[in-house]
Amino acid sequence: MRKIILLIFSILFIVTSCKQASGDPDLAWVDDVGARNTPSGTDVWNVTDWGAVADGETLNTFSIQEAIDACFEAGGGIVTFEPGEYLTGSIYLKEGVHLIIPEGVSILGSHNIEDYPDIPTRVAGIEMVWPSALINVIDQKNVKISGKGEVDGQGKPFWDKYWEMRREYEAEGLRWIVDYDCKRPRTVLISDSEDVTIKDITLKRAGFWTIHLLYSDYCTVDGVIIRNNIGGHGPSTDGIDIDSSSHILVENCDIDCNDDNFCLKAGRDADGLRVNRPTEYVVIRNCISRSGGGLFTIGSETSGGIRYVLAHDLKAEGTTVGLRFKSAMNRGGTTSHIYLQDIEMNNVGTAIEASMNWNPAYSYSELPEKYEGTELPEHWDKMLEKVEPAEKGIPYFNNIHFTGITATNAKRAFNVSGSETSLMENFYLSDINIDAERGGSIKLASNWEVNNAIIKTLDNKPVDITESENVSIPFSKDVFMFSYFMGNGADGLHLAYSNDGLKWEAFNDGQSLLKPQVGKDSLMRDPSIVQDNKGIFHMVWTTGWWDQHIGYASSADLINWSEQRTIPVMYHEPETKNCWAPELYFDKESELFYIIWASTVPGKFPEIPTSESEKGLNHRQYYVTTKDFKSFSETKLFFDPGFSVIDAAIIKKNGLYWMILKNENSAPAEKNLRVVFTDDLTKGFPINVSENISGDKWAEGPSPIQIGEYVYVYFDKYRDKRYGAIRSKDGKVWEDVSEQIEFPSVTRHGTAFRITNEEFNILKEATK
Repeated sequence: MRKIILLIFSILFIVTSCKQASGDPDLAWVDDVGARNTPSGTDVWNVTDWGAVADGETLNTFSIQEAIDACFEAGGGIVTFEPGEYLTGSIYLKEGVHLIIPEGVSILGSHNIEDYPDIPTRVAGIEMVWPSALINVIDQKNVKISGKGEVDGQGKPFWDKYWEMRREYEAEGLRWIVDYDCKRPRTVLISDSEDVTIKDITLKRAGFWTIHLLYSDYCTVDGVIIRNNIGGHGPSTDGIDIDSSSHILVENCDIDCNDDNFCLKAGRDADGLRVNRPTEYVVIRNCISRSGGGLFTIGSETSGGIRYVLAHDLKAEGTTVGLRFKSAMNRGGTTSHIYLQDIEMNNVGTAIEASMNWNPAYSYSELPEKYEGTELPEHWDKMLEKVEPAEKGIPYFNNIHFTGITATNAKRAFNVSGSETSLMENFYLSDINIDAERGGSIKLASNWEVNNAIIKTLDNKPVDITESENVSIPFSKDVFMFSYFMGNGADGLHLAYSNDGLKWEAFNDGQSLLKPQVGKDSLMRDPSIVQDNKGIFHMVWTTGWWDQHIGYASSADLINWSEQRTIPVMYHEPETKNCWAPELYFDKESELFYIIWASTVPGKFPEIPTSESEKGLNHRQYYVTTKDFKSFSETKLFFDPGFSVIDAAIIKKNGLYWMILKNENSAPAEKNLRVVFTDDLTKGFPINVSENISGDKWAEGPSPIQIGEYVYVYFDKYRDKRYGAIRSKDGKVWEDVSEQIEFPSVTRHGTAFRITNEEFNILKEATK
């Protein structure tokens, strides 16, 4: 009851927040979605009793279907399985049947398309003859599928067939029809049915769409796991497609697929307009998407209209697009009254995307000249039928609400494009926080209402808004900062700033902002600064040439610092010669700080040839972790590539960790930068590093920062007494951009980081 009350309260909040902007939306329907009834029969029909063999090789279609039919004829009940693997073609559930797939049971889809009989259905927006699904509920009511077992579509042979046909068809100018000619089985089809429940099962390797709810009402999909990216990436392996259906509830699902994760459809082109059946009254909640084309997608089949949809408490991790609206200028239909609330996205390609002209090669059908005058399949004729008048094909998107949307590490914030005849209008955005490489673009839109929105971009450029009316997206511009030392580090912390990451100017007229007070030599070399999730800056530094500790202080504003103290990171190794160039890395998700530095522990590693001036130095990277700089993990070896290594700095881009480091070997002299990667920081980095990425000049103190799609690495060309820079999009191909940058001439080994423009202005005021 409490959950129901909270949900109603949440809905009322949405209604209240939207009233002023969009009239008085009616969300009373939210309580009326999902299956109203489930099978109540308790008698059990075990497929083994009907001859099914759980060896993964025997085709059991007939035996399983006989058990289902017997259960139905007896008035309903449970059909279930003994543990094992059951190979089958299409099976058809009937009224009152509860199919239970227990843990330890795998239903395996046949590789033979002949085991999936053709039926009249709708596929990708067109009514046509197409193979049955693996599990079918057609023209039934009161049916349930549940259990902790799995259904494996074994779809790879169908994927391979599609790609082979795709190559052939594209060469013939037939991209628009190949998806329809290549017949592939869906995993679960619910068609022309009501009161159907799918709960808890795991679905794998769909040949085509995984769950297709078609022309159905009052259905529930709850706790379903979909894993299609096993042994490859199947084309069009959507997760859950809700197609011209109503009163649908989807909740607690976890989807990893290769196309749209949760997708709403309503037919396409002339055939979809003929059917003219909407998708409406849909709730999707408490779900997560991983790989896939879109966390939440509407389209591209929009002909019948899509309306009254509430999606909330969703998460996306690595999905190509977060919130996606797509159609084409021959689809028609209106999408409206869409409410998207409390959605988190991480490492997505584009956070919010809307297109009226999606994928033209697929969306628009043109018959090549060589086929003119020939007899064509019926579904070809449907695809080629022109929408008349053409105005009927214009889609409309309006009254779309986004509330509580968060995106981190996105590549692009917006990719929105309407048409001259149909603007993307009446979008309402509130409590939006998007952190992306670039802002992207909004084109041909009108009347957007934006409240409490923050858009931050790594390229420091706002969203590009063109050919639009009453559309404005707030933009928070960062200032790039660089912490460094001068001379031998005796005078302390210095800062430089930049608006573009290229031209850097000394802050505070080049005067020190913090004098060193700890260490035998009282130095502040190699200052490394990061900012935590609460806005506090943390700094570590080299306190002296031959110390066994590092320095630490914190600040809320980069001006007023805490009492300086030392962290005794190498006291447990009394022979340790030094602690050089500590670097801080802050993992925002775990809120864990990594402190990484270089030390020489005599006799710890095989000796290497050294120059006379560096005799006895053989560095490796060590580390500790902390959450509060009060308690620390045990000091451990962090990186041993088999050579003397210092100055390791870490940056994360699109889920991949890059570590840039210096090869410190001196006989013969290397003195250059290398890079290595890992996708799991807790497991460390592989020891096989790249070749030299910094050129023929001696280099040290790499400092990486992402600006747009590039990772820039600034470094000290210490023999030349100047700074250099390289950049890369992928960590493999590097471009020297040293001639494009300017640093104060006295800059020595530091770190680059960002602060908001507001923080920078406070900093300036404090130093006047």
